[in-house]
Amino acid sequence: MNQDSNNMAQNHIRNNPESIDLIELLIQIWKGKVTVIAFTFLTIILAVIYLFVAKEKWTSTAVIAQPDAAQIATYNNALSVIFGNAAPNNH
Repeated sequence: MNQDSNNMAQNHIRNNPESIDLIELLIQIWKGKVTVIAFTFLTIILAVIYLFVAKEKWTSTAVIAQPDAAQIATYNNALSVIFGNAAPNNH
């Protein structure tokens, strides 16, 4: 890019209040890196503490039963609809 177009781009960024200067944003984040790292570390510590202290609020049970003939027929029909003649054979 030549100097004129570079200056025009810089002026456009400065004159547009809705634009975000990503370089400036990264510089500000880098300047506050100690704060960012400290809060990240603190959040991780609090999450680990909560993980070990929190009571489990969920339960799950599963009952597995052998399907009857009607269920198998319905399953085979569904496979035929989806795959046509290429349906897996369950013999």
